Amino acid sequence: MVIYGHGDNTILQAADGIIIFNITCTASCLIKTLRLDISNYTTDTQAVLINETNNNIVGFEDVSIIGGAANGIGIEVQSDNCYIEQCNILQMKTGIYLNGAEKTRVSGTLSRLHVNYGLHLNLADYSIITGNSFTANTIHGIYIFDSDYCIISNTGCTSNLNTGIYSENSSYNTISSNLSNSNSLNGLYITQGNYNTISSNTFSNNDSNVAGDTAGLFMGANCDYNTITGNSCNNNNNIGTGDGYGIIISAATSNENVVVANNFNGNDIDVKDAGTQTIIIYYVQSRDEFQDAIDSIGTRSGTIVIPTGEITLDAELNINGGGDYTIQGEGVGTVLTTVGEINLFNITNVKSCTFKNFKVDVSSLGVDTTPVFNIVEGSDIGIVFSFITIVGDGSNGIGFELTTNNNIVNNCNMSSL
Repeated sequence: MVIYGHGDNTILQAADGIIIFNITCTASCLIKTLRLDISNYTTDTQAVLINETNNNIVGFEDVSIIGGAANGIGIEVQSDNCYIEQCNILQMKTGIYLNGAEKTRVSGTLSRLHVNYGLHLNLADYSIITGNSFTANTIHGIYIFDSDYCIISNTGCTSNLNTGIYSENSSYNTISSNLSNSNSLNGLYITQGNYNTISSNTFSNNDSNVAGDTAGLFMGANCDYNTITGNSCNNNNNIGTGDGYGIIISAATSNENVVVANNFNGNDIDVKDAGTQTIIIYYVQSRDEFQDAIDSIGTRSGTIVIPTGEITLDAELNINGGGDYTIQGEGVGTVLTTVGEINLFNITNVKSCTFKNFKVDVSSLGVDTTPVFNIVEGSDIGIVFSFITIVGDGSNGIGFELTTNNNIVNNCNMSSL
């Protein structure tokens, strides 16, 4: 069955409490190119209710649904194998509600200005949400609850008054290549979710004024084995008493998550890890990013990777948080160049610390007693140096000044100091 109109010139207007399309038994059904007006609704009646008994395919294409600002649900899907494509759903309680529906595809759709959510997934496993826009909703752009093995991609969730994408009790999902910007609390919030992959998203300008912490990406309690990689987290700030983070893992009950190769700029604080056995790998390209990464590791464990290229440092790097630090380059093509009379690293408080695979150029030093690596770790924790090259101007600087015990200098090359 195909039902089609002539775009906005075909208008079906519902009286209060009347479902326009109630689809329960059809071999297949496509409804396209028309407009539904539910501005008379005063309750949470659905404009469209899909509960096809045999899970046959039902599709909506190029359908506009316009509400009266506060009531009604645009499309509620309760059966499997349905799709919603190129639709425009505005001004109601919730735009799209996937309620116990599996294998639903939502693509190319705009859902905005709703009291609750642009899209709500509840028990909606294997959903594919791609190429949409969920904006300016009073709560979340997308709310995912108890829905696994879903793909959320290439979708914009912006200017929502709470969080762009909120995921609860949902696992094995892929959230990638989305823009979740300018929301009033968080770009993405995850709680009670395991084995999710969060990659290549942009979480920017999620600014708040609240007492609690907020973030571009906020991971709450009971989140295990998630992978967070290749995301950009920029200008997430909180002018209230809380802080705005690029990424925060806020609870010790979140275990063994992996955070690697994410980019940060302009956040109150780039990363906070209060989880358990989190694996964090930082890629740094400036002195400020370097010190931020050291500070973010704090008392925990982390790896800082310096990519091939040159970083100029005009201030010392202080390692004093009491954590386990690995700082590594990509060989002699990774060059740290100092400017002025500075120690490159002051190491005062660590559980362990390893430096390896990079070159240091200290030819700007003019004092012969300035150490490049200044180790004054008070607990005699051994610092390990492997495959470090240090080059000076020919007469100034000291490569390593070791004032504590148990250090290892292995396969290092020092010249012209």
